[in-house]
Amino acid sequence: MPNVKVEEILTQLESEDSSVSDLLDQYDPGQYEQLWIKESWLYRSFVKALISEDRLKAALDLSRQGLRQFPDDLELLYRRALIHARNRHSRKAEQRVGELVEFVEANIKTDFDILSLAGKLKKDKLTDCRDSEDRSVLATEAAEFYERAFMLSE
Repeated sequence: MPNVKVEEILTQLESEDSSVSDLLDQYDPGQYEQLWIKESWLYRSFVKALISEDRLKAALDLSRQGLRQFPDDLELLYRRALIHARNRHSRKAEQRVGELVEFVEANIKTDFDILSLAGKLKKDKLTDCRDSEDRSVLATEAAEFYERAFMLSE
């Protein structure tokens, strides 16, 4: 296996002269497993390209393969739902989108908590700060974090 980087493959994939099928054959996940298991970028990019070429079966197969490696990858989960929708498999598409919505809703609570904590930490830092310019910056940052948290709560 030649020394190839993920970025090089992605650049080739984005080129208009490239064939998605040829590149997928050339950089087969079985043969180039070390590249494919590092991060989900190759799966994401190839699945997206296959969908745009309306090669939905190949895209679904590759998304499933990617999800075995990266089961919580939101983009791959979304693309799988999109493939089912485009194939008019409404029940499967609805099931997959439902799973995504549950995941997103569960993480909104976490995101809310993280943003609220970030605001509190800025506010705590503000309490100890004596410099008026720094206090102003910290107050603004705290308010922005709290506002973002509030927006998630609605």
